[in-house]
Amino acid sequence: MQSLSIVSRTLSNHYYNEVVQEGIAEVQKGNNLSGVVASHPDVFPIVVSQVLEVGEETGKTEEVLARLASSY
Repeated sequence: MQSLSIVSRTLSNHYYNEVVQEGIAEVQKGNNLSGVVASHPDVFPIVVSQVLEVGEETGKTEEVLARLASSY
């Protein structure tokens, strides 16, 4: 959660920032970040939500996010 807040404060792109803010709210409710990302195909490629979902299911979210960050 803290990392999403940090990302939010550093983003200059309004659309990405909105999605991150929504992600923070949804994760606080107990929902998965991959679901938030999937609900914004206009902002994120579908493969990002799919890979993120696999990371969440396998307990490797941090590793997956790092790899996605280096790819995008």
